[in-house]
Amino acid sequence: MLSSHLTLALRALRRDAGYALLNGVGLTVALACCVLIGLYARAELSFDRHHPEADRLVMMATSHLFGLEQSESTSTPYPLHVALRDEVPAAEAALLLSMGGAETPVLRPGEPVEEARVIVASASFADVLGPEVLAGDPAAALASPDRAVITETAARRLFGGVDVVGRPFRTEARRDTQDVTVGAVVADPPRTASIDYEVVLPVLAIAEDQRRPDSWGQWQWMTLARLAPGASVADLDAQLVPVVEAAYGTDDPARTNPRYFGVPLVDYHLSDLSRAGGFLGDPRYLGLFSGAALLVLLLGMINYVNLATARAARRAREVGVRKALGAGRAQIAGQFLAEAVVLTVLSGAVALGLAALALPAFNEGFGTELTLADLDLGFVAAALAAAIAVGLLAGAYPAGVLARFDPAVVLRGASSRSGRPSRNVLRRALVAVQFAVAIGLVAGTAVVLQQIRYTSATDLGFVADGVVAVPMKPGRGPAAPWRAAADAFRRSASVAAVVPADEYPGSVRTRFTFPLEGSETEFMAVAPINAEPGYLDLLGIELVAGRDVRDTDDAALVNEAFVETVGWDGPEAALGETVSLVDEVPIVGVVEDFHFASMRSEVEPAVILQSQSLDGGEATEYAGVLVRFAPGAVEAGLADLRRIWDGLGTGQPFEPEFVDESVAEMYEADRRLAGVLGGFALVAVVVACLGLVGLAAYTAQRRTREIGVRRALGATVGQVVRLLSREYAALVAVGAVVAVPAAVLLLDRWLDGFAYHVPLGPGLFVAAVALTLALALAVVGVQAARAARVPPTESLRAD
Repeated sequence: MLSSHLTLALRALRRDAGYALLNGVGLTVALACCVLIGLYARAELSFDRHHPEADRLVMMATSHLFGLEQSESTSTPYPLHVALRDEVPAAEAALLLSMGGAETPVLRPGEPVEEARVIVASASFADVLGPEVLAGDPAAALASPDRAVITETAARRLFGGVDVVGRPFRTEARRDTQDVTVGAVVADPPRTASIDYEVVLPVLAIAEDQRRPDSWGQWQWMTLARLAPGASVADLDAQLVPVVEAAYGTDDPARTNPRYFGVPLVDYHLSDLSRAGGFLGDPRYLGLFSGAALLVLLLGMINYVNLATARAARRAREVGVRKALGAGRAQIAGQFLAEAVVLTVLSGAVALGLAALALPAFNEGFGTELTLADLDLGFVAAALAAAIAVGLLAGAYPAGVLARFDPAVVLRGASSRSGRPSRNVLRRALVAVQFAVAIGLVAGTAVVLQQIRYTSATDLGFVADGVVAVPMKPGRGPAAPWRAAADAFRRSASVAAVVPADEYPGSVRTRFTFPLEGSETEFMAVAPINAEPGYLDLLGIELVAGRDVRDTDDAALVNEAFVETVGWDGPEAALGETVSLVDEVPIVGVVEDFHFASMRSEVEPAVILQSQSLDGGEATEYAGVLVRFAPGAVEAGLADLRRIWDGLGTGQPFEPEFVDESVAEMYEADRRLAGVLGGFALVAVVVACLGLVGLAAYTAQRRTREIGVRRALGATVGQVVRLLSREYAALVAVGAVVAVPAAVLLLDRWLDGFAYHVPLGPGLFVAAVALTLALALAVVGVQAARAARVPPTESLRAD
């Protein structure tokens, strides 16, 4: 029976190749979208599940009042891992880690510098995370201050093999140079690991003041715990309460009493704590793209249902003959379901190939690193099973409709069970759904693009064009790298200004708390910008009160947001006041607000000061210099800087960063979102149009005699086209009524994520509806015009 159904299905598809092609292309494109999004979703949902005891691993988090807002992060103090290990029965083991794997210069004596992701970890690293050990003993290595653990890739890149235990190398972190030997080699962490590394240094190699057992107020580490058998995260959280009270006391202000809590490591990546960046680690994007892929698949299924039911009249006699020869409803339905399944399986197979070809473009758009290896046997089997399910779902209604035909009626020439033409409300509703999806995606793409243009065109309060930041290792004294580089860069004719600085717009991430005037418990978060005098002129930041800082000053500048948050009566009132850092530093000027962070948030309070103010008046040090090139001299200036840098012999890589590119990176996810939504909108429109081509063709064919009569009575081609297009224009209107309110709601929520955004006016939605209507009428109009041009003498003789 099954082989018979398959044979008949293949014959039917081959007999009506045009119908099969229209449906097959639509399903292929839709299934390819689902395959790619499925790969992305599988990677996102499988993060950290590779660990041997993943279900017992917990990422510790901190919740405390930072500034005027409650903040949650994975920044934890050094003593927490000791307390977990020694005082919390629910924790079987604890691991201390540095905050993320920073790209750090790593080199062997006499060899070129390599960049590697370096983290710091306690000796329980291998016990808790369980990496595959290829050589050496990770626990012993990390129990020594001068040994390290490296991954297989790092070992091959640095030494050419994995049998390298005992080999020396050097790491040059931002402030420290460390000579270590390889103590162990472990397998590379997978791409779905939240803890990413190539070199693991021991905690004992870190300065003692950063690992004091009483430093509960320094949140600069990550902490993981492994639950004891039978323990839960709730048990761990409860047992931490007395530990926190003992560390901070119970009578301190609420702001100084953080709450520590655990998050299962397998849930961490998709939590608000991970901040993976881009489309990664954000359940909103995962839900958005999965929903968009399912909508596109729905369009493909709607095409199948519409075309199959539209062809019902052509298949009616076939059904009638088979029923007259004894076929039952189940057999008829089985045959048509087999056609749907065969078509979707063939489309699914082609979709897998199409997805493989599209992987590079997909990776670039999504910021992922998917490979053909991700299309493994398990995924392919799941994809084909999903294709079968799609075929059954798409074919169920047409099969049911065709199987119910009455042979006595259809053999007399009627096109339905009753012998009367059917209005097919369902088909119209499905077409309206297609239009609604297309309108929604087009409108969403337009709004995202408009917001990106808005952020690009808005005056950010500074001038970034022609400015580069040259990061380098800080140092003190006359031979400090930043000082030597700044002095040498100033001698280039292509350079207009040079200012040593740690931060610049797009790179300001640090915050400290500043007490509000007249309050002992209320604090605000302040962004510190550490720079030499000349910072304002180089970036074109305007002063609104007071003066700029001078070389001999131990003074600060604040922005207007700082003045407003504190509650001073205007910029002039801030002059002479102080900010509390290591010492009381007087405010000598107020600058106009400028967007040093993303426009998703309002301009935050900021203070600009020299590093001597942060170091209690000691000698200054900076982590780089800002350089503004003379007009039209960017390329020549970059070449000059590289030549000067090579001549300085710093032993550090020359890695200039354009400030305008750093600012643009803050909106990279939004630009990618526009591209992805645009891709979905294009696919949705194409799939919907494919369905309209077939549907309009069948509609015109069904009304051939009517068109012939109208033409014989003097109707023009244009009148016939308007007649056949009117129905689809009404369906676009119905789709707009459904799509626009839903799109307004969703896009308004997305724009709420920006403190500064475009208004959500009607113009974009009108344009989206007009574009969809124009495409629909163009597709239908072509088919209608083709039918109208058939001479009445031929159309009136049609069967």
